[in-house]
Amino acid sequence: MIYFFQRKNTHGQPFGEIIDVDARTAWDYYNIPRNFLYIGCSDGRFIKEAQKKVTIKKDRGINDDISEPKKKIIREAIEKEIEFARTNRLVPINHTKMNLDGGQMDGDIQRYLKAL
Repeated sequence: MIYFFQRKNTHGQPFGEIIDVDARTAWDYYNIPRNFLYIGCSDGRFIKEAQKKVTIKKDRGINDDISEPKKKIIREAIEKEIEFARTNRLVPINHTKMNLDGGQMDGDIQRYLKAL
């Protein structure tokens, strides 16, 4: 999942570019609504499609320059991801509580631990 946020200024108005973050960072940003505006999340479907169209050749470990048409495809895919995210506002997963296997802790157990 790709989570999209936008920074807020001291007056609470969004400014700057929309940024994408991973799930762990998304939970932190989501819990600081005075600093970040939550846009939404996407599964990366448009970027995966664009990746199939855009291939970067490697020659001896050095990336070739990406042509302007390929950059346009990438930009359009990112714009589509953000538009999809605006309609998909799933709450990021809370990664602060984990079970012994490293997965998210069961909600009932979290409530029990809070009650202690």
